[in-house]
Amino acid sequence: NGHSPLAPLYHYWRTGDVRFLRCAERSAQYVWDVQLSKSETEQGRMFHTRRHLFDELDWIHPRYQRATGILVSSHVMLNPIMRREAVATIRSFHEHMFDDQGIPHAWDKTRHLRGELAGVDTSNFMEALSYCYRESGDRQFLDWGLAMSKWTAIRFKERGRVKNDDWNWNLSNYVLRGLVPLYETTGDAGVRELAVRVARATLANMSPN
Repeated sequence: NGHSPLAPLYHYWRTGDVRFLRCAERSAQYVWDVQLSKSETEQGRMFHTRRHLFDELDWIHPRYQRATGILVSSHVMLNPIMRREAVATIRSFHEHMFDDQGIPHAWDKTRHLRGELAGVDTSNFMEALSYCYRESGDRQFLDWGLAMSKWTAIRFKERGRVKNDDWNWNLSNYVLRGLVPLYETTGDAGVRELAVRVARATLANMSPN
């Protein structure tokens, strides 16, 4: 997904082998040229998942709006246009897919409008919002992220009683992926406390599966 340029880029920094840099550049171009849908209709701009070419599956879903890879790569590749388009995409996606309370929704492909509430696995979207704030300085990205963290806290408190919130280590992974960079960006004590609670609850409920 949108993070794919990071793995070869990290290997380049680790090894100095220019082949990894070339691979990261190709991956970033793929994310920008192919995965980033610049459509202004229906759900608006978004990042496609890896499967939209493989089996024509379109997940119009906040969980898959992963901007970190393309944002970091845009600096290495000296490409401010790529960076601006990534920030614009995350802004547009929030405006289309989140309601006035900052709660994410899925997309109803039949009715062509925002549909039912999304699962808490979408909480990793806070990472994209945090990075877009760092890039743009626009406080609205942080406000959106903090609103999502409060919604995430409610869903964590209600775990086991909400449809599709099958809370396990994988779901915790998505949630922490959003909470940790949001805390690093804001220093918000509530976000930190929630991340610690999620981590402790996950570690206390491990199983052989």
